[in-house]
Amino acid sequence: MLLVGFGPVGRAFAQVVARQRALLSDRGLDLRITAIATSKVLWRAADGRADPDGVAAVAEAAARAPFDSMPGVERGWNGLRAIEHVGADLLVEASPTNLTDGEPATSHLRLALSKGISAAVAGKGALVHHLPELRATASRSGARLRFGAATAAALPTLDLVEFGLAGAQIERVDGVLNGTSNHILTAMRRDGLDFAAALRDAQARGIAEADPTLDVDGWDTAAKLVLLGNHAWSTDLRLADVERRGIRDVTPADLAAAAAGGRTLRLLGSLWREEDGRPRARVAPVALEPDHPMAHVDGAEKGATFVTDTLGRITVSGGASSPVGAAAALLRDVIHLSH
Repeated sequence: MLLVGFGPVGRAFAQVVARQRALLSDRGLDLRITAIATSKVLWRAADGRADPDGVAAVAEAAARAPFDSMPGVERGWNGLRAIEHVGADLLVEASPTNLTDGEPATSHLRLALSKGISAAVAGKGALVHHLPELRATASRSGARLRFGAATAAALPTLDLVEFGLAGAQIERVDGVLNGTSNHILTAMRRDGLDFAAALRDAQARGIAEADPTLDVDGWDTAAKLVLLGNHAWSTDLRLADVERRGIRDVTPADLAAAAAGGRTLRLLGSLWREEDGRPRARVAPVALEPDHPMAHVDGAEKGATFVTDTLGRITVSGGASSPVGAAAALLRDVIHLSH
């Protein structure tokens, strides 16, 4: 495998592959990261058969010091050059999410898929903007593309749509799909914090990014709805089509008012189709009744309820936001690709 991107998720992926080595072996899989590329440097195993524990040690070291300053890395590389020359049979794309144009992941995926290299993707940007094109490229070359890690990470939403709900028509989806926003709202409700204080707490715990815009303004949830809707219904829902309102303006008074009525405020993402079949999507803080499945998803955990025509209502919950959860979801996608 070639791993492109070595931030928190990429490093966690290297460690998860080592940790799950026995489990993978029991399933007949010998998964090895033979090279790691960033926008500046390349690391690769000297014999092309990297020991998973050794790669995990590289990840631990990279968490303490800049990766491009480590001994043994080759400078003058980037993701595109690595895909072109390393000769990997599978790409794990873990570059930072860019919802503006999807780069650099878009270029990485275009090149890899055109060369017949299958890919597992963590970020949403390239998929939100270019999924039909990328799927067409993969189809022509015989490559495959999986992105369950991009649609709520550890929470198996895309896998449920593709496998668990196969043969049923999905009529509606309601989900708490962003663990950072959910943690902030939970802290505001439980601890009486205002938004700014709850955000600082989430950042101090490593749950929220230094720039939390994608999470708290609803962009991350909107992107996940686009991917789920387009996958479930083969439509062309765009990010601009999603009605979106985040949680920056939520106050302790809003939470208290909801609680006084026995309800719980959540940042809810919803997908449905109009009578003419057009997909609709909305992200907004919603006061949920106590019998709503998402009312009980607390902290950094996530959840989603799928309403179907034949299987009824199916709910999954858990999958708290973390680099390890995202890495485990990437590994889940790699296992699917390996089979």
